[in-house]
Amino acid sequence: MREITSPTNPLVKSIVRLRDRRSRDELRTFIIEGFDELNRARLRSDLVIDTVLISQGESYTPLAGERIISVTDAILEKVAVRGPAARVLAVAQQFDTSLAGIPETNDLVLIAERIEKPGNLGTMLRTADAVGAAVVICDPLVDVFNPSVVRASLGCLFTVPIATASIDEALAFVTGYTTVVATPEAKQTLYELDLTGPTAMVIGSEHDGVSPAWKEAADALCSIPMAGHADSLNAATSAAVMLYEAVRQRQ
Repeated sequence: MREITSPTNPLVKSIVRLRDRRSRDELRTFIIEGFDELNRARLRSDLVIDTVLISQGESYTPLAGERIISVTDAILEKVAVRGPAARVLAVAQQFDTSLAGIPETNDLVLIAERIEKPGNLGTMLRTADAVGAAVVICDPLVDVFNPSVVRASLGCLFTVPIATASIDEALAFVTGYTTVVATPEAKQTLYELDLTGPTAMVIGSEHDGVSPAWKEAADALCSIPMAGHADSLNAATSAAVMLYEAVRQRQ
């Protein structure tokens, strides 16, 4: 096993650059931190892991083609969002997120439009995994491979089918579904809808909500009842409430 002890090593510097979306998109690679996340990543047959940095004293059984490097806490502090607590960090090649790679389904779909906070998308993926959603569709502005998406999803980025698509592509994919848009101004509540059939649920950005284009295309607009002083819910919380209402109705 190779060992790196200097935080100024060229490989270390190249991995640090992967915190920036532009570098990730140019190199078509991204970072996976943590053993749980990495173990879930290895469940994807189409994921290629190039390099694994592992904390000194930790054990790891590599897959074919993986380059394993032992590193100091100082290096993990520099390259990992979680610092030495990550214990392991992998550099992987970005996998295909086109809708063409998603099997046709007549089930439950979550559409995450213009989600600005990577942690929210990660939480949505974790919830989608829990309810068995068929796919999570994001618009191209969403940073799917942000390290915080991997972290907040606890690796569910790799267990839930995920795609990036334009609104036209997404609409074509959910033809035949009941498309439900969550918006505070809706007259009917989530609990008045029939969610037992094929359903696509649309959650908008934290700041602006769902775009007018999705509202116009939707079969139903709905609100989530709120009894307090807040005028809206966190995007990831809204997604969880909506997905679990569909699960409840189907049971």
